[in-house]
Order: sequence, then C-alpha cells, then structure tokens
Amino acid sequence: MKYVLEQSNEFIDSYKYLQLATAEKKMEALCDNNYNRLFSIGDDGKFYLTYEKSDNDTGWEKVNLNEFIEKSNPHKTISTKTFAIAQDSQNEKFYLSVVVTIDNVDRLYVSKEEIIYAPKWIEVPFDDSSITSNIAINELYMSTLNSKRYIIADITTNDASKILKRYFINIDSTDDSNKWISHSLPGDFQHIYTSSMGRSYKEAVDGIYTIGSIGGVKQLIYTPSYNYFNPNLAPNSIRLALDNNVNFISAIREESTGYTHLFSCGGNALYIYPYKEQKGNAKAYKILEDENLNNIKNLYSYEIDGKKMVWILNQNGDLFYCFSTANDSALTDADNWSSLVPILTNIKYAYAYPNIKNGVSNYFAYGYDSIINVGKESAITSLWTNQKINLTSLNGPSTKFPSYCTRIEVKNENKVPVAKKKVILTATDYCNVYINNRYYSFKDDPISVFTDERGLVKIVQQADSTVSANFNVTINDRDNHSISIDINPQNKQLDKLTSLNTVDKLKGAKNGIGEILVPDGVKDKNIEAVANSMDIFKDMATSLPQDGTVMKEGLLKGVNYLGTSHKGIFVIRVNGDKVRSFSGDEALINLPPKYLNLMTAKGGVVDDIIYNCGEVLNFIKNIPKKVFDIVIHFVNDTWNFILTIGDKIYSFAVKCINEVVACVQAVYNLIKVTIKKIFDYIKFLFAWEDISRVKDVMKKTVFLSVKYLNDNLKTINIEVNDAIEKMVDKISQMADLDVDTELSKKKITDMQNAYIPKENTNVTDMYLTDYFIENYSSSELEENLKSTLSMDDDLKKAFSILCDAALKEKSVITELINDLNDNLFKDSKFLEYDFLTILKKLVAIIAKSTLSSCGNVLTAATDFFELLSTRGLEIMAKPIVIPVLSDILTDIFGIKPFSTLDIICLLPSIGTTFIYKLATNESPFDDESYDIFMSIESFDDLKKVKQLNTSASDSTTEINKILYCVYHIFAGCIGTIETACQGVELLAKEGIIEPIKNKFFIGITLILNILDVVIMGVGLKIFCPIKDEGVAYSVTLAISIILVVVKSAIDFGDITFKFKKFGDNKVLKEIYNVIKAIATLIEGMCQIGLIIYYLIKRVGKEINDDSAGLLISNCCSIILCDIKTIMDISYDYAKDVYLKGGIEAIRVICAVGYSSVQIALGINGAHVIDVESKSRKFPKFVNLIPDFSL
Repeated sequence: MKYVLEQSNEFIDSYKYLQLATAEKKMEALCDNNYNRLFSIGDDGKFYLTYEKSDNDTGWEKVNLNEFIEKSNPHKTISTKTFAIAQDSQNEKFYLSVVVTIDNVDRLYVSKEEIIYAPKWIEVPFDDSSITSNIAINELYMSTLNSKRYIIADITTNDASKILKRYFINIDSTDDSNKWISHSLPGDFQHIYTSSMGRSYKEAVDGIYTIGSIGGVKQLIYTPSYNYFNPNLAPNSIRLALDNNVNFISAIREESTGYTHLFSCGGNALYIYPYKEQKGNAKAYKILEDENLNNIKNLYSYEIDGKKMVWILNQNGDLFYCFSTANDSALTDADNWSSLVPILTNIKYAYAYPNIKNGVSNYFAYGYDSIINVGKESAITSLWTNQKINLTSLNGPSTKFPSYCTRIEVKNENKVPVAKKKVILTATDYCNVYINNRYYSFKDDPISVFTDERGLVKIVQQADSTVSANFNVTINDRDNHSISIDINPQNKQLDKLTSLNTVDKLKGAKNGIGEILVPDGVKDKNIEAVANSMDIFKDMATSLPQDGTVMKEGLLKGVNYLGTSHKGIFVIRVNGDKVRSFSGDEALINLPPKYLNLMTAKGGVVDDIIYNCGEVLNFIKNIPKKVFDIVIHFVNDTWNFILTIGDKIYSFAVKCINEVVACVQAVYNLIKVTIKKIFDYIKFLFAWEDISRVKDVMKKTVFLSVKYLNDNLKTINIEVNDAIEKMVDKISQMADLDVDTELSKKKITDMQNAYIPKENTNVTDMYLTDYFIENYSSSELEENLKSTLSMDDDLKKAFSILCDAALKEKSVITELINDLNDNLFKDSKFLEYDFLTILKKLVAIIAKSTLSSCGNVLTAATDFFELLSTRGLEIMAKPIVIPVLSDILTDIFGIKPFSTLDIICLLPSIGTTFIYKLATNESPFDDESYDIFMSIESFDDLKKVKQLNTSASDSTTEINKILYCVYHIFAGCIGTIETACQGVELLAKEGIIEPIKNKFFIGITLILNILDVVIMGVGLKIFCPIKDEGVAYSVTLAISIILVVVKSAIDFGDITFKFKKFGDNKVLKEIYNVIKAIATLIEGMCQIGLIIYYLIKRVGKEINDDSAGLLISNCCSIILCDIKTIMDISYDYAKDVYLKGGIEAIRVICAVGYSSVQIALGINGAHVIDVESKSRKFPKFVNLIPDFSL
C-alpha cells in the first residue's frame, strides 16, 4: 500500500502544563550524551539532579540524590552542605562527591560509580587521628582523567584553634583507616580566594591551583594531590607569579596530554599560563584586555574539539566568552585570541560547560526572576537557543509559549489517515521539541515515533527566536519503499519578513490585532535602509538549501547577481541613531576601508580569527557604541556577512537558511523591532474577539430557543397532533417531487467517490480541536458543582412516563428496520438508483413507520422535554474543566469558567467567523449590534436587531448561498471521517481492538459530531425558504435547533462518563439511549413537518425549484442522519451477531448517504451563486442569525 505525507506549519502560541525550574543554593551542570544535567542544593537542604529526558511529558525530571543517604540514616536531620562534580573529557563519564550534615556532623560521601539517577553512595569517614574535635568540611574539589578520581577537601576544626587544613581523599586505598591524606598547604594561607583542579607539566597526577593570602600578600601555588613516587612524603609545590588584581583562575585540560593550561583574570585583563611554562615564578601572558574583565564574578574554561573556551561573568551581570583555535605553542599570542563575544546581560549567575558529544558549548543562567535558562549552541551556526527547564506542573494554569507548530499527516492512497504508523525523524541540527505532546531531543540520530489514531504527528518547538529546527520525515510502505519529505517551518515567516521591501510596506505592517511592527518615532531613512536590504536576503535564502542543511562546497559556483538591483553587494551603515544603506555600485564605493583593504590584499574575505554566525550577530546585538558597518557580499561563490567595528573585522560565510533568518532578525533590530514585535507579527492570531461574540450569540440563541419552546409547547402539542394525519396524506405527493439538476441523476456510489475530501487539515484549522482531543478525557465539572447534578422528583416522574411510552416504540423501530431491509436494501438495484429515488424511498418508509405512531410519545415527550430542556441547559451551562484547553479559552476570551455549552457553541463559531470574514471582509458583530443582541430577552426583540441593517435583500440571499454551500460541504467531509471513526469504536466495543487504543477515535467522533450537527442545523436555517409568522412553524424550527444541541450534549456526557469509568453503568446508558432516540425521532418528525408545511403553504402558488429542492434534500439528509442514530442505539440492544451486522450495514449506508448528500447539497447550491456577488454590499452578520419570528 502506498502512503502520502502531508504537512502544514504555523508560528503560533502553544500551551502546556509546566512548572519552570528556579534558582537554588549551589548549582553546577554538565552534559552527557547531548542531555543536560543540573546539580543543585535545594532550599530544603536536599541534593537534587534535574536532568533532561527524551520521550517525556515535559523533557525534564528532578530527583533527590540524597535518597540513599536518607534511608541509611532514618530519623536523623540531614542537610546538604556542598558537592563537587567531575566529567572525564575522554569518555564523558562523570562522578559525584557530596558533604551532608547529619545531626550537626559533616560527612563525606562519594558515588560508587559514574553517576546514575539513584546513586549508591559510599561514606568516607574522616580518619585523621591527630584531630580529635569535630570538623567542618567547607569545600570540595574534584577532577577525573582516565576514570581515576581526584578529590580534595578543605576543612576547619571546630575547636578554638579553627585550623584550616586540606586533604586528598584517596578513595582507591584499601586501608579504610587511611583515606584522608593530609595535603599540606604551602605556606600558611590565612585565606583562600579560589582554587582550580588541574595537572601541571610532567606531573603524573592531578593537583590543585590555589590563590590565597600569606602575610597579606596574594600567592598562586600549584600542588599535586599527592607525591606520586612516595605518597608518604609531601608533594612538591610550584609558585607562579601573580598580578595583584587577579582573583579568579580556571584550568583547561589539553586533550592529548592531560596537562592543563591555567587562565587568570582581573584588572581588565585575561592571562594564560601555558602548561609547558608552569615553573617556579613563571609569569602569565596577557592575551586579552577589555574593560568588561574588571570585577569578575565567575571564570570557566574548557576545550572542545580543539577550541579553547574561556567564559567570564562580571559583577554587572554580563556573560562573555573568548576563544582560540591556535595550537598550544601559539596560545600566548594575543592575536590568536578572539574578542570578547557577548552572550547575556542582566543575569545573577551563570555556569558554562561543554557538550562533548556534539562539540559545542552550553550554559545555564538565571536572572533576577530566578527562572533558569539553558543555553545551547548550534553545531552548524553557533546560534544560541535558550530553553527553560520545564518540570511537570502539579497544579496551576498551563503555560503559554510562542512556537513553531507542525502537523504531519500520514494517509493511505485513498486519503484515509493511517494510525500507529512508524515515522522516522531526523533534524539538521540539535533540537528540543514536543512530538505528540512528548518531549524529544535529537539531531541526525533518527528517532522513531508513531502516528496517533488520527494519523497525526504533531511537532511543537518552543521558540526564542525566528530560527526554527528543520526536519526530515520518512515512512516506509509495505514494500519497504521509503517516502520522505523535508520540513522547514521558518520559511513562511522568512518570506513574510523579506516581503516588506519598501518603506510603505514596512511602515504599514501590522500584526493580527492591528499593532504596527515598526515603533513610532523611527525615522523613514532608517526604515528605508532596512527595507532595501530585504531583496538581497531573499536572494540569499533562495540560493541556499531549503531543507536547512549546510550548502555543499561549490554549490553556487558560476552563480552571479550582476543582473539584480543589488549586484550581490549591500552595505548597511550605522552611526548612532542613523541607519543608511547602499546597494550595488553605490555599495562598492561605500565599502568600509578596513574591508576594502582586506579584499585588495587577500583577494576575498579572509579572517585571522574564524568567527561564526552566532558570534558576529551577538556583536551587533551588544555593541555599546552603535558605530559599525555591515557588508553583505557574494564573493568567491559564497555569500559573506561582514561586520566592521573600527579597525576590527568579523565575518562568516552564510551557508544555511537558518543563518539568513537570524541575519534578518538582527537587521530588524536596527530599527527597534524587537523579537517580541517580530513574534507578534509573524504569529498566527485568531480573530478571538469576533469568534467570542459569535459564540455568545449562538449560546444566547439556544437559551432563547428553550424559553420560546417552553412558552409555546402546550399549544403546539395540540396543533402537531392535528397535523400528523395531513403529513401522512402528503407522503406520496412528497415522494413525487423532482429537482431538475444534473446532481439528481448521479448514482449514490458515484457521488461518494467524487466528493471524498482531498485537502489535509492544517495547524490553525485544528488548533482548538487538537487540544480538545488531547485533553478532553481528563475533563470534569468543577468540584463544588458535582453535587448539583441530581435529578429532581418532577423530572424523574416525567422521565419514567416517557420511558414507558418509548418502550412501546420498540415495535416501531423493528418495523422501520424490517421495512428498510425489505423495501430498500434487499433491492438488487439499490446502488444503481439515482440520488432522488433513494431519497423518495427513504422518506416514504420513515414517514410510514414513525409519523403514524408519534402520538404515542408526543404528549409524554412534551412534558418531559419542557423539564429536560430547562434542567439540561442548566447542566450544560455548568463550568467544566478540560486540562490545557480551559486555560487556552480563559487566556483567549478572558472568561472563566467555560461550560459544555460554551464549547459546543465555540467550535462552529470559529468556522463561522472565518467563513463570514473571508466572504465579507467584515467582523460578524460590531460593538453596537453585539450589545443589542446580547440584551434581547425574547424572539420578538430580534426584529429590533434586524433594523440595524438596511442592505439589499438580494445581497443577503447571495451571501446566504455562499455560506450554505460551505457549511454543507464541510458537514459532509467531517461526516465521512466520523463514519470511519465510529467504525473503530464498534471494533473496540466488540473486543476486536483494545479499548484504550480507541481513545482518540472516541474523541474525534465526539468533536466531529458536535461540529456536524451544529453545522447541519445552521446550514439548514441559513437558506430556509419558509417565511411564516405562525407559532407552529417557529416552534418546529426551535425544536430542531434545540435537539441538535441536546444530541451533542448527550454524546459529550456519554463519552465523559466512559472516561470517568462509568461506561458500564446500565442505568446511565439507558438514559442516554432513550433521550437520544426520542430526540432523534422528534427531530425527524420536525424535518418532515417542515417539508409538508412548505408544500401546504405553497399550494396554488409558484414553487421556487431551488428553494424546494434544497430544503427537501436538506431534510432528507437529516433523516438519513437520524436513521444512523437509531441504528447506533439499536446496535446496543441487538444480541444476534447477524442482526448486529445488518444494523451496522444500515448505519454505514445511511452515514455514507448523509455525507454524500451534504457534499452534494453544497455543490448543488453553488450553481445558483452569482459570481459577482462578492462585489456587492454584504449584510451584517445579525441578518444571518435564525429569526424565528419572521
């Protein structure tokens, strides 16, 4: 079988239950196999590991590493004092040591082996017999090389002397009484400023570099952990020369030898002690001077893939790094070191560490809000992504975040979704995403996921910039042939930004709620400079691989841009608050002198220091004095981005589309367009206010319908009973009606094949639906409202009478099934009948079997329905909580809480609003019409609303026809999907598939059923040719609207109870089935009654073929849907397997017929639409609301 992959993506707000991790007492981190591990001491004194985890709800988990210690010391007070971690750069193994205070005594524990999530700790008791008092363990230091650990502890005695001592912890010793080896401090250190583990030249073991004070003078001394040749003797120390302004040191281990270069920082300078020159009184080499190096707070360093990285956090909260790729002998030359690359500002603490496997850097940091951010460097572009640590939220609202959302649908060759299909995903760069609500972290190592029951794989990637991850998606068919697509979510947003290539376009750009993109006060000349640059960025993006991969060498060889307006060169000049641009020949004569000289001397763009995209763009973002030039130049078959600041030049070759996206974002920042403004501009925004108003109007209509119905139910009961005989007499006349269209001649099988929906759904269409299906099974009423759902005595009594009457209708249903079987389905020519013949036969059979006996239940139904409609509406209006979705609705509409009725009205309101705005370019309700409509108390007041609009009636007719067609085609499409989903429900009911696997199909059926019945009802009312003032017609129409909502509510309640483990409650099931059966039968009678009513009113008058045909076909399609519902109920009571099969066959035929008729009605309605109608003045939406008092 062949498969089809369809995808859509959008930049949109996403929601998830999250708890953001915040700062704790002491924090350090490392990266293992691409996953980040954060170690910390919590406010509760426990030692925690917060670790990144794939295939997880949120992506992070937090565990107590002290659990083993706590269990080993029951009923004791335990608090973590300090810890040390170490990772071996050669094999990525990492180890832990921790000091815990147990009942006021400090104890040292080390991990038995490399750290796992529940480590087995080994206590190393203090064993120096020369010290008899208790000790305080103040600091721990640890390093590892070739799987050997070196641990050093600083202690003070708790006696009066408060002696400061240092020990090497020999955990490998077999002598349990001699593990704490005194590590004498060289000289009498009165104070230790900082220490760093490392290994000096030609030393056999690791040791420790220490800055301390001796006699008030700072000293820098290196001492090995122990004397390798004779552990009983003190090791030899090395004293290094030290600038008095230096307070911080950090060592980098040289990968090939294990020796460490030492860096020191302070007094506006960074120094290096190369490992080969670490001898007595050796002086450091100054490699960088910068005012940001004063008042240092932290210093970190490491080597990753031959690149030496030194990170600095200063007291101002600025985080920088510098780097060098030079060999060891050239590291002392300042020219081989980069400038300080700015990364973050306004932070309180940061910790940088290497991702050894991926060859990049990571950091974690937190600012004054204490929320922890994890920074990850791209291996391709060196662009940084910032990710918050998301822990599972136990309570509180869900969290909203901007995201790229991608929906991938797997379908078979018939466009039917394929569930549980294996999908293989890779990414062009390391990324963190939610796939079907689970967190995954991956790159080019493939991961496998499975489509859900809708054939869907949904990818949500949290965004902190406009740059997205890019994916390749692959599936294999049954012949093991692979089908693959590339997904680049950012392309649409890049096109949107680069299309703003004129001043007018850029100044006129607004987001979805009307806010301008470019802030007020930005000068037109500045806007012009940025707008003019968009064309060269667009050409740059077009020339690069669209799948996000890096351009292969020589790909652009022979390409030139001499025929373009920019000729492959563009200059942006920034001087304070002035931004100017030069393109083509004008750019050539305005090149920065430094760059021009470099081009002349070296024949192209050449740097002594190789920078990358992320580093250069960070320079632009953080330049304190805004005086610089940007040159975009296509030279040597490569796009180059060059930044010149004074006499310094920084450049990189643009080789992937992600870098173009980042450059565009950086250029927009030059005119004060922040990332938030860009997000708001490229983000898809629903017309929430308009949708909310339509929802409110629909909800109001339901309440008014119930009130109107109850006021007139007794009167209409008599009139309807009198009209039953007339209806039966008109059956044969109705069956002879004809509709003169080509559609009526089509075979039903042909229609089914012709109108199968071809288009896939997209992110915005399915936005709320996705969240509803993912979370509705956990829905529940608010706790304090659950007790209000008991049935009162009057309702119980009315229901009992109605049940007795309904039981007598079993024979009617049996007769209906037999008649359908004998007179229609057994007919060998059934599938050859034309469309209208099928409808004639169905109408005649149903009317014969149901109308003549409806008096049996009508009186009882009248009394019960009066109570049920009021009581049921109260229940439907009760607040309901659906995880995540309720938070979205509250955030969007500002209304809390939401009820079942809100949701039922909301879902079709979204489609209604979009369709109306698309056709009219107007909002459905302005402030005045909305306020007036929401203030009405009866149907009579609707006439006041009608007076708001004076548009021509022809215009109303035309727009009604457009909406009529769209509604019915959509109803038919979702009906087809619903039929398939309901089939899966039956398979689960019969035990053919596991019930738990049926979860999503139940959800889909529910959501589609709600949409289907509401849209079906609205579609009928929109283009109803009956214009009558009579109570009978108004009540009949009101009942029709009420019943579609009631049936939706019953379905919602039925499925909710299934997931609340009440699915086997036979009493509840009987209640659902009886109410639904009665609602269906009454609705069917109402629809047939409308047809008869129309014919009676038109006796002796000219009949509008279009109106009659559409009305009759509409009602017949609803009757098909009602038969399908009766078959659903009958299935529950059937015992014989063959009878069940027959009932299901009837249900499927009616369902297929219904869907086909709906689509056909939409298509049929299209032929009467005037193609010029869109140019006319359209009516306000209030004139499309069903008016029951017309």
